[in-house]
Amino acid sequence: HRSKHPYILEKESEHQPLQQHRERNRSGRIFRGAPVIKTIIPNPAKAQSLLLAAEHQVSYSKTIAVSEEATPIIIKEIYDSFLMTGEALMLLRGKHAQSKGHHRIILNELITLPINTSRPLENLKTLQELRRKILYDGYHPTITEAHDVLSLADACFPPLLEAVKKEVKK
Repeated sequence: HRSKHPYILEKESEHQPLQQHRERNRSGRIFRGAPVIKTIIPNPAKAQSLLLAAEHQVSYSKTIAVSEEATPIIIKEIYDSFLMTGEALMLLRGKHAQSKGHHRIILNELITLPINTSRPLENLKTLQELRRKILYDGYHPTITEAHDVLSLADACFPPLLEAVKKEVKK
């Protein structure tokens, strides 16, 4: 028998369907193993939205005065902007990366673009490692590292953004 509220279960046996669902779908919630790339329907509208957000985020990050307190924020924001740009590219190509390691897949998608930059796009992998150290190891970046990341953004972000925008127009 059910209570007055449909979401409140009175009998213990009524929990079984939920528990069975949880058991069946548990593996989908825990991301382990190799990264997965799913094929999806390309979504140019969402890609454009991500590109606009990334562009604004980089512009804002460049206005933050570089100081000891601001270095982690600047680095994380710049990294997230590159990540959004890569996600937009993947959306345009009908791909979606998930599972552990999906950031690596997204950045590799950017690195494969045939563009010329004054700094190697492989530096995005170094940026990813720096961000990981900040978030998970409690690393506090130096002012020099923040300036280097801003320099990387100046050198690589505009050409990457333009290349992905060209793909939106295709």
